[in-house]
Amino acid sequence: MDIVSAKLKHSETIMTNLQLKDVMTANVVCVQPDTSLQNIFQTLAKNNYSCCVVASDNRIPLGILTERDLIRIISEQGLTAELMSAAVPEHMYSPPFTLPADTSLDEVLNLQENRNVKHLLATNIAGEIVGIVTLSDVVKAYNHVVKQQTKNLEKTVIQRTQDLERVNKKLTTLSMRDALTGLSNRRAMEVDITRVHAASIRHGRPYSVILFDIDYFKKYNDHYGHQSGDTILKLVADHFRNGVRESDAVYRFGGEEFLLIMPETDLDEAMIPVQRIVESLYNSKTLHIKSPLEYISTSAGIACSIHEGEKITAWRKVVELADIALYKAKNAGRNQALTAQSSKLNAAS
Repeated sequence: MDIVSAKLKHSETIMTNLQLKDVMTANVVCVQPDTSLQNIFQTLAKNNYSCCVVASDNRIPLGILTERDLIRIISEQGLTAELMSAAVPEHMYSPPFTLPADTSLDEVLNLQENRNVKHLLATNIAGEIVGIVTLSDVVKAYNHVVKQQTKNLEKTVIQRTQDLERVNKKLTTLSMRDALTGLSNRRAMEVDITRVHAASIRHGRPYSVILFDIDYFKKYNDHYGHQSGDTILKLVADHFRNGVRESDAVYRFGGEEFLLIMPETDLDEAMIPVQRIVESLYNSKTLHIKSPLEYISTSAGIACSIHEGEKITAWRKVVELADIALYKAKNAGRNQALTAQSSKLNAAS
């Protein structure tokens, strides 16, 4: 085997040789199942951690609760004494994703790409938690490997080019695409909408932004489970993707929210296809027994870059106007699309 082939083989096996235990954080905050959300807040704040693990007395992981989960719970239910005294199992993600600590980093990366796993628990042979690793930890490890290999391959142009192409493709997929739904993610949306907004300003043509939110999705997750919830997210993503024009682009904006950009489209032109998307999703009769509407449905808020005759100077204001319209649709009973007409621009500043 020549030196170039040897280096290529070495590069391909580095991520396989590295293991979960090589990048995990061993200092994990574990709490008992009867711990209140109030104590969870205090524990995370005291240790400056982003999540905690709910575990039994013998450190068998039962669930996980992140700082992001806590913010979402409070935004949905309000900061009340009753909520703060609730036990953590009512809100934790269970069962958590676990892997043996000797799992190769290449397998971990593939899992996090395919399942969109943000926090992964490492366990020993007895199933006890021994560490935690995040997507950022794996990506940093991957980047470190790439940098080291690039230094070693400076004299071999072919090898260096092949490595960089492979790594860039994987990192681009991680950073610009939502692994669960296959849609472009929020980061990609910001890149695209910046370009669309600049073209709108340059040519004086409108574009519309639509925010969708799956109605009563938390109740669906709570009743059917997170795996079924993931299935619904993929189903809805496919529905949006198949319901838009070739010139339009749909993104997973976050959680159960999706964003649609419609270039060269004003409010009236956007309303017709958006209403069709909302109505056809509900008419697909996907059962949701915990929803007052009985079936999976979505609410939508529509905003335009030319708002009541005035050009909006920043694309974030267009998105925020769409968010205002979305809340109008939800407050009006959900399963419908409403526009941001009559909403003040300074409300979106």
